Amino acid sequence: MSANPTAEMALLGALLTDPGRLSDVPFIRASHFFLPVHADIFDAIGRTVERCGKLDLVLLLEQLGEAQDQLRVVGGPQYLRQLVEECPSSATAPHYAEIVFEHAARRHLAVVCQTLLYEAKSDLDGAMDKALREIGATRAALKKIGATR
Repeated sequence: MSANPTAEMALLGALLTDPGRLSDVPFIRASHFFLPVHADIFDAIGRTVERCGKLDLVLLLEQLGEAQDQLRVVGGPQYLRQLVEECPSSATAPHYAEIVFEHAARRHLAVVCQTLLYEAKSDLDGAMDKALREIGATRAALKKIGATR
């Protein structure tokens, strides 16, 4: 599976360092993260900012602690501090977000291909139409954020 956990960590670290960077990456969703722990952290960042209007580690830890042992699952305060400490620069959030999004798009296309293989056994024309729609939608999403490598 296509993933870049280092880019996921850098993006999360950038958002923890400067929550204002969330507005720089509006196209990112928790589902774009490969590692569930990173998806949980991203989701908690969004909930914390929405609920409190700001973000710091204390508020995030509180938000993570309110969910069923999520804090333990994500590695606790030490892991969150590591994300902040290892973040190269919060200014690079859009770049890391593009990497995360591109890998999510690759995983999405892999799932689509698997589904199409199955569907093509009974409806080749329908599978081909669906393939064109899915590939077109994925290409459009990548172009929209400028991620066309």
